[in-house]
Amino acid sequence: MEKRQAKRIELNAPINLSIEDQKVRGKLMNLSNDGALFRVEKVDADSVTEMHLGLDARFELKPRSSPRREYTGELIRLYYQSDEKYLALRFWKKYRELKE
Repeated sequence: MEKRQAKRIELNAPINLSIEDQKVRGKLMNLSNDGALFRVEKVDADSVTEMHLGLDARFELKPRSSPRREYTGELIRLYYQSDEKYLALRFWKKYRELKE
């Protein structure tokens, strides 16, 4: 199946994205088994540039009926839409469940 056609879960959940030693505030817009779309908060928009593409980024998510999960993905795309900055992540490995 084409990756762009993968089933995505719409979340719009506030999270912090970790890129190396940097925390970037924003919202996780959607999530699939292959990747995620993250909208950067305006206060952190200048801290993420094209130079970050190719780096790994991490975030944690707590599903309702599952343990907390840590997702790690490669930053593969940065784009702007309506004065908002978005980052696309590509997952190469499955999430890791964290102990509570």
